Amino acid sequence: MKRLLPKAVWIFIGDGGAKLFGFIATVYLARTLGVEQFGQLAFALSVLGICAWFTDMGINTVATRSVAASKKDDNRFPSDFLWLKVTLTFLTIIVSSIILWFIFIDQPTIRALCLLFLLSLIPQAFQIEWFYRGVQNFEWVTLGRWVQGLVYVTGLILIVTAEDLLVVPVIYAISIFAGAFAMIVVYGNLQEIFKFPGIKRWGDIFKSGAKIGVGSFLSQSVILFPYIILAVIFSDRIVGLYGAAFKVILVVMLADRVFTTLLLPNLSEMWADKTESLAKSLETLSKWVLAAGFAASVILWFNSDFIIITLFGIEYSDAAQMLALLSFFIPATFLNSVFIYGLISSGDDNRFLSATVYGGILSLVIMTFGALSENIAVFVISVVISEITITLFAYMKFRSLLPVKFIKSAFIVISCFAVSMIIAGYIPLAAVITTIITLFIFGLLLIVTRGIKSEDYTWLKRQINS
Repeated sequence: MKRLLPKAVWIFIGDGGAKLFGFIATVYLARTLGVEQFGQLAFALSVLGICAWFTDMGINTVATRSVAASKKDDNRFPSDFLWLKVTLTFLTIIVSSIILWFIFIDQPTIRALCLLFLLSLIPQAFQIEWFYRGVQNFEWVTLGRWVQGLVYVTGLILIVTAEDLLVVPVIYAISIFAGAFAMIVVYGNLQEIFKFPGIKRWGDIFKSGAKIGVGSFLSQSVILFPYIILAVIFSDRIVGLYGAAFKVILVVMLADRVFTTLLLPNLSEMWADKTESLAKSLETLSKWVLAAGFAASVILWFNSDFIIITLFGIEYSDAAQMLALLSFFIPATFLNSVFIYGLISSGDDNRFLSATVYGGILSLVIMTFGALSENIAVFVISVVISEITITLFAYMKFRSLLPVKFIKSAFIVISCFAVSMIIAGYIPLAAVITTIITLFIFGLLLIVTRGIKSEDYTWLKRQINS
């Protein structure tokens, strides 16, 4: 993984900036709109996420992989990917608008929100992040994300009040347009990106992308569908509380975003060159991300009340328990990314599809039964179990492709975490102090049990300094 540190810095600045602006926007909207209206907004965004899948169908991932694996510029055909996405976008908007109009005919506010959010799919189709991620020029992705974030947050703060719920999707669409425009302007060869596409190649792109798209959609079911399930079985207020708690989780997942963005193009190169060190590198990476995920769980578990009330206000205090339970989502999703992106980068789309279809469908069943209990704590736990389920399927399919020996290491890391949390339960101190002590015990146990070995530190240092 060449020049890891500077690339990671650019990704962190870009995605970190996007997450920062998104988080500021979320906090502002949550406090301004109130729990119920914020719940309606979270629901509409979830519907948008589902619709957005039909505009992508895995094409972004295929495009990134294709660009990364290409040795010559004329093998990239960027216009093919762009115009296929644009075509799918307009078809999706037409069909989705008709469906949403009739589904929410008795809920005019939700219907209006969902229909207005569909506008953002148009500028989103013209985003070319996939190209810059493929060539690993992350500074231009950073530019686009910062422009988008600044426009969105500024627009919300200057315009939106408690009575302006329907203005939010309009500002959102304008911000995406601004970010997409910024990335296109710096592309440097507009004729290449906008030239007439090779429509004959669309079939192959769509065929490959559809497998990844279906798999990605199902693997993201634990992010998109909880809002839908909660809205059907619970209430807008519960959706709003869950949205506040899960937004904190998404911010922590920035770390996951950094290494997965690096992982896909670099793994694509390593698979192409048949690098022998690939299995060992993934084994070591898996240990580090699992340990990092559990460290994040410690922080969120002991400080959930402080985090929720400080950020969102006392009105959202009931979301603290949700955040504490969702903290265990972090290590599962960190580890899931390693194996999911490992499958994608290998080009073995059938294994990827199989893992995510089985894992995704089972996770939907688990979450549905969790919601039917009508106990919000049980439902949140079902979300965590669902992510673990998808991770296990991804690991089993990846292991059939590449013999990654990880079970023993995972058991040691999980055991160290469990022991440190049990010990922490007997520490009657302030949350911050308990957090620090627990992290220290966790780290010490990892060293003593050789859950993290000296060669793992050497590997990490080499990747950072390379």
